[in-house]
Amino acid sequence: MTSTSDLNALRRRILETAYHAGEGHIPSALSILEIVATLYDKVLGVTPENWQEPGANQFVLSKGHGCLALYAVLEAHGFITTEDMDQFCQPGGLLGGHPGPGIPGVWAATGSLGHGLGMAVGMAYAKKLRGEAGRYLCTGPLFPRSHTRIVGDSRNSFVLYSPTVQTRLSAQGVENLTFS
Repeated sequence: MTSTSDLNALRRRILETAYHAGEGHIPSALSILEIVATLYDKVLGVTPENWQEPGANQFVLSKGHGCLALYAVLEAHGFITTEDMDQFCQPGGLLGGHPGPGIPGVWAATGSLGHGLGMAVGMAYAKKLRGEAGRYLCTGPLFPRSHTRIVGDSRNSFVLYSPTVQTRLSAQGVENLTFS
């Protein structure tokens, strides 16, 4: 699915959805589309049928305002319907401006930049304590001066001890969490 033509179709879907809704953070969605598509195509190994199983790999999108990329990929993989996408940010619709509970293929409500990593650390640690298989994946900057902007905000570019960096440091020993 991550061919150029498939990615272009997903980009078009993001643009059409945002235009129809009159809502959406288009640059945020487009900036993470390739990563999210690759995770669902080649890394996570989840389907609409198995994503809630205890041993399933799970993904936390900390940059919740980039949710249109996640929603487009979820639609392409059959987690949500075309009707769900067409009702993005509409009263009574399933999909809001940030991902949240009740959306198939979404494990955490996110929105505040950088907080998804802390949630993923806790969720991965709980999974480890329960003895469950599977990993949590959360993407973002590795170092405080990284130019990656999937998780975190400008504090990561200038402050060594931001909440996101502190969370990364506390994640030592949680082997079932992958972050970058």
